[in-house]
Amino acid sequence: MNSLRKHLTKLTTVGVVGVGLLMTGATSAGAAGTTGPFTSGNVQCISKGGSFAGGSNLQAVAAKVRAFNYTSGVDRQTVTMQPVVWRWNGSAWVEAVFGEVLKGTATDSASPTTWFHNTTNASWGAGTQAFRLPPANFYSVAYKLNWFYSSPVSGNPPTLSGSQYVWATGYSLASPFGGPVQAPAYCTT
Repeated sequence: MNSLRKHLTKLTTVGVVGVGLLMTGATSAGAAGTTGPFTSGNVQCISKGGSFAGGSNLQAVAAKVRAFNYTSGVDRQTVTMQPVVWRWNGSAWVEAVFGEVLKGTATDSASPTTWFHNTTNASWGAGTQAFRLPPANFYSVAYKLNWFYSSPVSGNPPTLSGSQYVWATGYSLASPFGGPVQAPAYCTT
């Protein structure tokens, strides 16, 4: 029993160090192309063995994405966001689950308040996405963000102006017992 405890403690330590190293490397990379200001979304984890409504155990809140400010007036830009859930496989973080690609219209002063599914145009509300993930794993979330130029020709699709991949930095843990819990650096199921 003692050796099992030591192994689990070591695995947790390696996981925390792995998240820190991965996030440091990924967040230091610059954006590609022309992008507006952004911040990652927050992630809410559920305590081990619990679940949110619908059986999900991780919720990724929408990232804050604003349009590139290129004029003295109010600038508008189509933006997309997709959460990507990564799983710790014991030695590295690997992509596990891709969320839906959501789009919205951002201004240079505000992120979209309503997001829409990129292909069906169905309203997705505030853009929070819920995931039902297999138990006994460690999960982290990143966001794929894209900014688009409007097409000058009516009916043509917009063109990509820039993109960014940003790791979630805010995690919270929802406890079924209602007591305060320490904020994790990733989710554990």
